[in-house]
Amino acid sequence: MISNEYQRRLSLAQAHKFEQALGNLDILSAPDGVHPLLRQAERAALESQLETLRHDIREYDALSAGESKEFSIDSLDEQIGSVSPMSRVRWESKFTRR
Repeated sequence: MISNEYQRRLSLAQAHKFEQALGNLDILSAPDGVHPLLRQAERAALESQLETLRHDIREYDALSAGESKEFSIDSLDEQIGSVSPMSRVRWESKFTRR
């Protein structure tokens, strides 16, 4: 979860790097001896991380623009080691105090 503009800029830069890495995967051939499943897993990992970054950026942009005041918890696993629901409510409230 992105909580400030600095983190947003970092996330945008990282998303750009992941896009470049995915583009390089298309251009460069796999080194000799690399199993095709390993290459597939690498692509899937890059795509997954890029989608997570894009989601976080969209969520931050919506919150900072005042477009979103609701959130959902898809699973308990999503919250373990993450931001607690109450912390998130406090964080979101700073956008609604304006």
